[in-house]
Amino acid sequence: MSGDWAHDGHGMTNSTIIKSNLDKDQIEESYRAGVKIVGFDLKEECCRKYEDDLIAADYIEKLKDNGINVEFEGDYEGADLSKGIHVTPGEYTEVYLCVCKIGNPNFDYKLIDTPEVHIRGYGMFYG
Repeated sequence: MSGDWAHDGHGMTNSTIIKSNLDKDQIEESYRAGVKIVGFDLKEECCRKYEDDLIAADYIEKLKDNGINVEFEGDYEGADLSKGIHVTPGEYTEVYLCVCKIGNPNFDYKLIDTPEVHIRGYGMFYG
């Protein structure tokens, strides 16, 4: 889940479901190993503040140097990429998963595309 998962700010999130050969702890371990290889921590250094959807240009270069070539919507001909690239929640998740794969080449996953099921219950959430 990306976004304000703790609901201490704007409360907006994006959930991605994957099927993987690793469990949660192994995925997090793979990510930490990948961070050491790519040279920056996406979770700690990018998209941390409200309305901050930018991955800095030097981080994009580090990703590319490690074979991570995500096609970002903001990466189009004529765009000013000197400060970085604005990313969507899906692109952010893709980068995260690629860093995991760099950290553990045995990490296999498949994105599961499933529609949301809205079961109501709005009234249960109050101050």
